[in-house]
Amino acid sequence: MTSNMMQLFKNALSEFQNGYNSALALNWLRNNNQMADYGILSLHSELDESLNRLRQLGLPLHPDAPKNWDSLHALTSVASRCISMKATILDAGGEYYSSVLTALKKIGYLDLTAINLAFKQKEVRDGITYMEGDITNTTFDDQSVDYVICQSVLEHGVDLDKFFLEMRRVLKIGGRLFISTDYWHHPIETTGLAAFGSPVKVFDLNSIRQLVSTAQNHGIGTNVNVHALELKSDEKVVKWDQTGLQYTFVYIIMNA
Repeated sequence: MTSNMMQLFKNALSEFQNGYNSALALNWLRNNNQMADYGILSLHSELDESLNRLRQLGLPLHPDAPKNWDSLHALTSVASRCISMKATILDAGGEYYSSVLTALKKIGYLDLTAINLAFKQKEVRDGITYMEGDITNTTFDDQSVDYVICQSVLEHGVDLDKFFLEMRRVLKIGGRLFISTDYWHHPIETTGLAAFGSPVKVFDLNSIRQLVSTAQNHGIGTNVNVHALELKSDEKVVKWDQTGLQYTFVYIIMNA
């Protein structure tokens, strides 16, 4: 066998192995969806479990370790809800370093877009479209998106009324919105703190209930029982060195 033939064989084998591993990851995500409509990162061990699971599945990690917890939950929800690999999936407020769309690309999803005001030009990287966009006023057509992911964005000065109104507009009937945000069940003082050009906010139980109520006022998230919403953590798993704040994360999945 010539060196060229050997290299072609190695490349083909590598592609086969990558495809096989991606299929195994997708199968695991679709068959291990026991998620509630909302959840909280309550223990450091839960974060460790998420990191280990992503490594076992061969999926990319987020560079900010705690965000791998909600990333895994987002991936599991998308994979179980979006059976078609042509589903339109939007990362609202995503970054180039975000891992969710990269992971979805790896397991076979084809229509992936991230929007952020920080993106000054439209570009495609490894099959993912990145473009400038306001998550409260996007350029997507009415009812054109199957799933929206919004990780650690809403605490940065987003107008919630405008955001949920826009999400209701762009999501297809039966679509889903996955949000995660900074949280602690008791109020945390953030007066005078700012980041990314906006005041710092850590949601507490009352304000997260208000967030869900705001969404429901715009016809989204009616699957979440706001009166039964109880989110308490045993540990402050997340530490934001820039502000010195400690808290945790919550996620909520809202039906359109």
